[in-house]
Amino acid sequence: MKLLDLLSGRKDTNSPEHNINPVYDTAKNCLVNLAKAQCREAIRLNNVLRFTDDTDSVNKITKGTALFQEVRYRFVNTQIKKTNIHNILDIGCGYSPRGILFAEQGYSYVGADLPAAIKEVEPAALQCLDSGKDKVKYVGLDATDPEALVQAASHLDGPVCIVTEGIMMYFPAFELNEFVKGLRRVLELHGGCIITPDFCMNRLLKLSSSAATSKAVGEVLQFGATRVVKEYYISSSDEMDPSRWYAEDGDQKPYDYFIKKGFKIERISVYDPDMQIFALKNIKEKRIDKLIEGYKNTYGWKITLQ
Repeated sequence: MKLLDLLSGRKDTNSPEHNINPVYDTAKNCLVNLAKAQCREAIRLNNVLRFTDDTDSVNKITKGTALFQEVRYRFVNTQIKKTNIHNILDIGCGYSPRGILFAEQGYSYVGADLPAAIKEVEPAALQCLDSGKDKVKYVGLDATDPEALVQAASHLDGPVCIVTEGIMMYFPAFELNEFVKGLRRVLELHGGCIITPDFCMNRLLKLSSSAATSKAVGEVLQFGATRVVKEYYISSSDEMDPSRWYAEDGDQKPYDYFIKKGFKIERISVYDPDMQIFALKNIKEKRIDKLIEGYKNTYGWKITLQ
């Protein structure tokens, strides 16, 4: 299945990839793009895993996706450091090289995801580490099982910085409730916070794709990505369904949801002047100032208990 088919929601029923999991596939694509963005830890990890892409035919479109993924990754890393918490629980870590980056800086890191991904990423990440191997652990789990999240966090001693980067909008409402219950229990037991860009991702993708291509193409990609979420994961008309939140530029509905669940939210601009965004080199210079201004007005979250 090609990228355009995936983003538009089209399926090739004759393809052996007909039952592809877009989240699993996107996690691999993200590592490839982070390596292209000269993230040294991503280059090292992908030198072991050797993931590739076949998207040269839609190069302009993938530039937007790569920019979106790099900004998201760097935003999360920047905010982790600002918390001054040295324990990271990365839920839905996929093939993120974050564990390599932070373990070498003395942080303790637990990456958690479906067992299929963990089976591949854990030995590869450990192979990349000369020091800090004792700081990294990977756990295969079902993120909608609160007890599994508590067990994963038990490997960390002290306050925990929980990271969710691109997973919460994939849960139907009843699963999100269980996931959030697990997040709350971890914070109650350990203290700390949650860093997430999950509820600004639609706007972030639209801004990045529009700058790399055109406003029209950005809107098409935004529509297509939303359709993928709905078609593959969610078939609900429930207003509290995360896929419906994903289809909107604003974050007020998820904000209200988390407040009702007993959390406190600090909105944080995804753009930090100290961030070096390599993929900006692929953007026309005349578009960069407008893009940066858009990023400044796009907000990820820091979540704590009320």
